[in-house]
Amino acid sequence: MRNSWSSLLFLSIAVLCGAGTCHAATLTWTGGGANDNWTTTANWSPAQAPANNDTLVFPGTSARKTTNNNNTTANNDYTINFTGGGYVLSGNVIDILAISNGTNAGNNTISAPLRLTGNRTFTINSAGDTLTITSVISQDSNGRVLTSSGAGTLVLNGTNTYSGGLTLTASSGTTILGNNAGGGSGTITVNNATTLVLNGVTVANNVSLTNGGTVRAAGNATYTGDMTVATNASVTLSTTNASDVFSFGNGNNDLTGGNASVTLNVAGPGLLQLNNSNDVVGNWNLTGGTLRISADGALGNTANDMTIGAGGLRVSGNVNFNAGRVFTLAAGGDRVIEVDTGFTVTINDQNQLTGSGRLSKTGAGEILISASQNFSGGTLLNGSGSTTTVNGVALDRSQLRLQNNSALGSGTITMNGGTMYADNGDVTTLSNALNVIASSFLTSADGDDFEFTSNSMAGSVGTTLYWVNQSMPVSSAHSIYFNGSGFTYAGDIFIDNQSRLRFDNGTGTQIFSGSITGGGYSADLGTLVRGYPGSNGVTILTGTVNLSGTITANAGTLRIDGTATVNGNINVVSGATLAMGATGLLQLNNGNTITVDGTLQSALGSNWTSNFARIRSVSGTYGITINGSVDISWLKIENLNASGMVLANNSTVAFNHVWFDRGTGGGTGTYITSQKNQNFTINNTSFAAGYVNYGVTNT
Repeated sequence: MRNSWSSLLFLSIAVLCGAGTCHAATLTWTGGGANDNWTTTANWSPAQAPANNDTLVFPGTSARKTTNNNNTTANNDYTINFTGGGYVLSGNVIDILAISNGTNAGNNTISAPLRLTGNRTFTINSAGDTLTITSVISQDSNGRVLTSSGAGTLVLNGTNTYSGGLTLTASSGTTILGNNAGGGSGTITVNNATTLVLNGVTVANNVSLTNGGTVRAAGNATYTGDMTVATNASVTLSTTNASDVFSFGNGNNDLTGGNASVTLNVAGPGLLQLNNSNDVVGNWNLTGGTLRISADGALGNTANDMTIGAGGLRVSGNVNFNAGRVFTLAAGGDRVIEVDTGFTVTINDQNQLTGSGRLSKTGAGEILISASQNFSGGTLLNGSGSTTTVNGVALDRSQLRLQNNSALGSGTITMNGGTMYADNGDVTTLSNALNVIASSFLTSADGDDFEFTSNSMAGSVGTTLYWVNQSMPVSSAHSIYFNGSGFTYAGDIFIDNQSRLRFDNGTGTQIFSGSITGGGYSADLGTLVRGYPGSNGVTILTGTVNLSGTITANAGTLRIDGTATVNGNINVVSGATLAMGATGLLQLNNGNTITVDGTLQSALGSNWTSNFARIRSVSGTYGITINGSVDISWLKIENLNASGMVLANNSTVAFNHVWFDRGTGGGTGTYITSQKNQNFTINNTSFAAGYVNYGVTNT
């Protein structure tokens, strides 16, 4: 009986070994043979050809790094272990038990076809090491699974036919698909701390994305499968280069899964484009690159919020963001929302824009904000270079349309080109500081006004702030108000032919040192907003003013230190002062009048050589009527009409060092016509020859 059992055991072992299942030798490639062939025994140590179940070691010490599997024996399974780099394995199909690229082995390539005879694992141990498989990976039976393991990089460039899926194990490694079918035909599972790279390919596999997993595009890549995000996960969609475009989805809900605890990170310098609506649940976090959408639904669940960090949001459609969606502008920099040409992004709900970062508006489209927001980092409006012409002015299409006084939260509004549109129904009042660093535009609908109340207003020298109405003619002139004080605005200002420029600081002094030009309907200076009385501030114009309309000083003091040329009349209301600076020049056109119910003042000059003020005409003559008071010194008055300066009965007069001159514009009448019924004194006053009646005519 014992002999019978022994014979049976021996026979079984012989059968198994004859089938090649118990060989399991370890062969090390030496490359010592006369060629690259695997069947050349001199290429191996020990000197024998590989057989079924052998482990084949490719070390760094071999002089021959090109190898050829010329073995034609079927069903030989091998384990391949690279301990050195620089190898290229070519030849016939290799049935694989496992592949290992050892610690710091280097980079290796397999061009021989591979066949999975079971669920197999390819391990690339070291970060920085790459194993590239350029051939087809097939399977001996349906449903074989390939697992990518280790901290290194596995590149799959073949048109692979295995169908059980690709699994990236949690080991900080990277798997690159260089072929549309690089992942076979099953589900790709991207686990914790692993990265799946789509290298210029179109991938249709379903993807399961778990916590810490990343899917990254290199070049222009497209994903058309269903990607499911695990619950409570933080996952990343990214790009490799600034020129990369990662096009995501060819149908609704291609991005799905998740829950309220999920974070959807967007990273990398390129563009991630969500092509369709999705139902993923989780909050977006833009840490790099640009996320592009054309509809609110692309962001998934209506409660999904977004943090805009170093990455930007680009919108290529008319998008009305859901009221439940909040955008947090992360601290520490400019947070970009770009809107493409011809499109409008609408933010209707209160505090949908929050955070301490600065909102940076780019692109040739529009953002319309109709509710108050509480972000605190300020706003940067960038020009697009694309324009549309309104009333002869080429407005930049990059536009912020404001329908609420707190639409831009708090912090400075910096205009680097672009257009701000007042559309609040009457007056859009902004308490934000304003800093114009490039020529920019303000506009409004019919009759709407812009009011700036901050004491911090700045305009860079050489820039122009344009104030242009959207529709002409308008039912009433629209106004821009500067109500703050304590600042010097050095930029230029242009107003169109049905606009008002109003300076309404209640106290303190505001200085405008740039030019103020345009076909203005009027420039109402020194008033409270909407003309309310009681504004006692001072506005000083030190630059060049050239307006086709009138100047009205309603309250406070308007002082001209530069050159002001006005085509219309000048009115100084009771309680207001028109003051001439030490070297100020006020020029009127033929037939204009200066009517002073308040005060005409000039008291800063010191000599007739270089430090005196002047009032004259550009052509023809003009008149001055004093119903209030005149207190002038070191002032030269030229080109008066036949009535000269008319002093009303109740006017108060103080002249000291005043020079009346015919000037180059002509003059044929009287210097002063007095309607006063009492004497008054004129000191140190010169009346140049050329008039019919020198001096004073008392009526």
